[in-house]
This record gives sequence, C-alpha cells and structure tokens, in this order.
Amino acid sequence: MIKLPLIVIFLLMCLYSIGNAGSTTVWWTSPGDDSLIGTAYAYDLRYAIFSINDVNWEQATPFDVSPVPLIAGTRQSATQANLEDGVLHYFGIKTVDENGNWSLLSNIDSVVVRSIGPPQFIWREEAQ
Repeated sequence: MIKLPLIVIFLLMCLYSIGNAGSTTVWWTSPGDDSLIGTAYAYDLRYAIFSINDVNWEQATPFDVSPVPLIAGTRQSATQANLEDGVLHYFGIKTVDENGNWSLLSNIDSVVVRSIGPPQFIWREEAQ
C-alpha cells in the first residue's frame, strides 16, 4: 500500500476573546493521515510574539492543550489562555501521522490580544 503524505493545514484562523482576557482561539480544518482521508495522529500548535517559520519553530511556545485530531475535513479549534494583553501573537500548527511523519508548517496567523471591547473575528485566506 502506498502511503500518501500528510496534508498541510493552510487556513489557520484566529479569534481573540474578550471577557476571557488574554485568550485566543484558533480554528482549522483537520487533515487526514493519508492526504485528504483518515485521521492524523496528533497536532503541534504553537504561538510566539515573533513571526513563526521553519527556522524558529522550536522556539515558539506549545499550546497548553492540543485537541485530538478528528477525521479529515472536520473543523477543529483550540484556545490558548494567559497571553499578554495588547501584544501581537503569531500562531502555527503542524500535524504528525502514526509513523512519525510531520507535515509542513501551516500558514501563520496573528492577532493582538485585547482585554476590552467587543470580540473581533479575523478572517484571512492567504497562506504564508
């Protein structure tokens, strides 16, 4: 059987939550472990106050909790608390299959965390 590669998550979106000062929720569509089918093994979600890329990925901070991957095509989300108010934070995600094969880095999205004002939804379609 031919093993297909992991699909890269290419549309990561951020929302900051007012009332939950210092928290941000990110959303993505789950990839499969064999391209667009199956279920990935795990996610590695990270954030930083610098723009995340392949070179500095390991310096970014892992989310406190990463959800268990669901079947390919399912919308998923994760919330990270204790982010610094008023500071621009960047977010990225990688996926791994049951054999330890890692995807490429997703697009990187960013949001300034605010503790006052209405919630703001940030929608970006461009991949980085």
